[in-house]
Amino acid sequence: MDASWGYQGVDGDPATAVRLWTLLTAAGLPDLDRDQREVHRTALGIIEEFFGLSLPKDPIVSGALPAVLLEPAQSRAR
Repeated sequence: MDASWGYQGVDGDPATAVRLWTLLTAAGLPDLDRDQREVHRTALGIIEEFFGLSLPKDPIVSGALPAVLLEPAQSRAR
C-alpha cells in the first residue's frame, strides 16, 4: 500500500490501492492491539471480497498461512 511493501515501491494501479486501503482502514486496520489472527481474517475477508476471490475457509481459519519475512529496514541501509 506504500513504499514499505517493497524495495521498489508498489506496482499497480494507485487508485485500486487507495480503494482497498480505504476498506481496510474502515475495518479498523491496522490495529496492533487486536488479536493478530482476527486481523488476518478481517484483512483476508476484505481482500477476498474486493478482488472477487474465493479463499479456502479451513486453512484461513484454522491453518497456518504462508508468509513472507522481509528484512528489517535498518538491514537495507548496509
